[in-house]
Amino acid sequence: MFEILDATLKKNFDYDKLQKATKPRNESVYPRQIAHYFAQRKTFATLTEIGDYYGGKSHATVLYSIKNIRNLIFSSPSVRKQIKQIELAYDSFKDRRSENREQ
Repeated sequence: MFEILDATLKKNFDYDKLQKATKPRNESVYPRQIAHYFAQRKTFATLTEIGDYYGGKSHATVLYSIKNIRNLIFSSPSVRKQIKQIELAYDSFKDRRSENREQ
């Protein structure tokens, strides 16, 4: 369920496993919040399922992450641009993957 999302996010951030981030907190929070935001938008997963997948976070933490990213999209042009780029990369990756399955 999260494979395409993980593949897309790994290309945009420095570390391999968002769900097992071992970097210092300040380096892993923002990418994980973006992962929560996209997981909610692009999958049918519940907030609890998203939190479990990305490091055992509670549904409340996932909800906070989603709200935080939404606020940043509204208030920060650079975050809005980054989110659009990630979304385009996700859609492109998903399209290529489905084309390969059809062949």
